[in-house]
Amino acid sequence: MTLFDHYHDLAAQLMGREDFPLPLPNWDRDYPHNIGLLSDAEESELAAIVLQLTRGMSYESWKALDMAQRVPWMQQAVTKLPPGGGPGRMSKADVLAELASRVQNGTPIITADEVARWPAGMVDEFESTGILRVTDHAKSVACDSCGQDHVEQVQYIQSPPGSELRAYIDCLEIGRVQIPLHRLRQWVIDPARLPAGSKDAMSVSEDVQESATNGQLQFDRDTFTVRFDGRSCELRNTKEYHLLVRLSRRPGIFVSNSVLASDVWDDEHTEKSTIQKTVSNLRRSLKDAGIKNLVLDGTTNKDHYALKLP
Repeated sequence: MTLFDHYHDLAAQLMGREDFPLPLPNWDRDYPHNIGLLSDAEESELAAIVLQLTRGMSYESWKALDMAQRVPWMQQAVTKLPPGGGPGRMSKADVLAELASRVQNGTPIITADEVARWPAGMVDEFESTGILRVTDHAKSVACDSCGQDHVEQVQYIQSPPGSELRAYIDCLEIGRVQIPLHRLRQWVIDPARLPAGSKDAMSVSEDVQESATNGQLQFDRDTFTVRFDGRSCELRNTKEYHLLVRLSRRPGIFVSNSVLASDVWDDEHTEKSTIQKTVSNLRRSLKDAGIKNLVLDGTTNKDHYALKLP
């Protein structure tokens, strides 16, 4: 097997494809620095999957590698694929159920990192049918450079005026890290466009009702009630409720105070003490309601919080 074929075989495994049928002459297939002749969309999808599974380098570092240098990283990523296939093997029914669940929980936003798990072409399909609508770039993103799984606020820079827009975050370990703009794309879900007759979409509400007794975290956005392990905690329409919803997007991932200030308070100048008080109030409310297994970790990483589930 040539290097080119090996590269494509690994890419197919990671992206959930049978293969990459390319009608290329043999001499093209022998060029070692061709980076697989993938399309721009395929290249972005592959990079997102490899970085998600390996957590060992930045997107800029990935782009600098030639084909031979990428293969070991792709081999490592393949070994970390979950049973049944990688991110690209998520079925359409699973995607629709996930979208319906997001709407149900009051968080109707899908990010570029999340759609990297979808089958190829599905984003374009959902955009054309109106299920997804492109919205503003993300204000925060998970760092993919240090392996610490922390979320930081994105700094957008366009200097000098008229130059290409660039995005950066401040990593806890590395410092300033550039983020490719394609990772910051976001889409709003239109619930009216979801297939109402879809069994998966319609069964979401039933699944959510069951989740309260199955060790899953459930939010009722109509009553602003949290349910977990069969217990309920009514938080009302408070910052405590919205803080928990924000942290629950990615349990175990540390979110910086600056991101919480922007996402929960819609004010990046929110005082650190205000966030600390809200976290304290939330902990107390959950404890009083008998919900003891939800941990709000604010000590592991300074000025960051994470929701830890059992």
